Amino acid sequence: MPKRWCVFAWIDQDQAALLRDVVALAGVELIAVGCTDATAARDLASELECAAVDDLRHGLEQYGSNADLVWLASRQAIDQSLHAVIARIGTSVLTNEPRPDSTAAVLKDPAFGELFTCAPLMALSEGACAGRAVLAECEPAHCLSIHMSCGDAVGSLRARLFDALHVSSWLCGEAVEINAASYVGDNGRQWLTANVTFEVGRTAAITVHSGGGPWSRQVIVHGADGFVVMTDTTCRWFDSAVQQISEPAAATNFGAQIAAQIRRMPSRRDQLDQPVEIVRVLALCDAALLSCRTRQVETPGRMLQALAGP
Repeated sequence: MPKRWCVFAWIDQDQAALLRDVVALAGVELIAVGCTDATAARDLASELECAAVDDLRHGLEQYGSNADLVWLASRQAIDQSLHAVIARIGTSVLTNEPRPDSTAAVLKDPAFGELFTCAPLMALSEGACAGRAVLAECEPAHCLSIHMSCGDAVGSLRARLFDALHVSSWLCGEAVEINAASYVGDNGRQWLTANVTFEVGRTAAITVHSGGGPWSRQVIVHGADGFVVMTDTTCRWFDSAVQQISEPAAATNFGAQIAAQIRRMPSRRDQLDQPVEIVRVLALCDAALLSCRTRQVETPGRMLQALAGP
């Protein structure tokens, strides 16, 4: 990175360790850090030698335009009035949670969908980047098996679901229908499973988990030429013989994956060769969560039509 990027970060109180990891691994300069607890914000800012903020709107207005990147790691909702502030400052915004918080907000103003980049996206991981060369030589994917899990401080179940549906849409195209079910344990852990059908008969089986346990992501792409297994940092192609395509040495954890995506942003290497329409992924998330409640197959296309209105 020829120039250290200046970052304004807004976090939850339990994400202080995550912030330290990302700042160190990404090699960025933190100009301000904030959270809703003023004392915690001051203590963290003193440790990291930057300014402290306890109000997100104030932080965006004071530091957003001077930063190269605004990192909204917090799980708190971002209302549409803050969207206007973010749009005005014109700085790249990275979020741990899928934003905007609703599909309807993007349909009302498509520009909102362009304000945010969710991270870390599996489709932009080292393993997926290595897998692109392999997948380009293989027959199209017929079936996907996806598993993702995380602890409390690194994101919600919806964030993992968004990531899984984003990478499946990148690999298989537009989803036609989804059938999902969820379970919440006594300890607050959450699980969701989903079966997704795409155009031309492709399918994906997805399991996501949040609330405890180690960070983990794996995508298995099944095709006529065998199957490709991708993790955050590795890609292996299994055919008549096993071919090790890539195995980068980088550690695989949430902070490392956030940092890796940030490092790719200045050179625009955070762009997919086949962009995924975010509003369709948000609608697919909404359809999955609706399917959990109705216990029926739901269609994201119908949901988009309903939200768009007459």
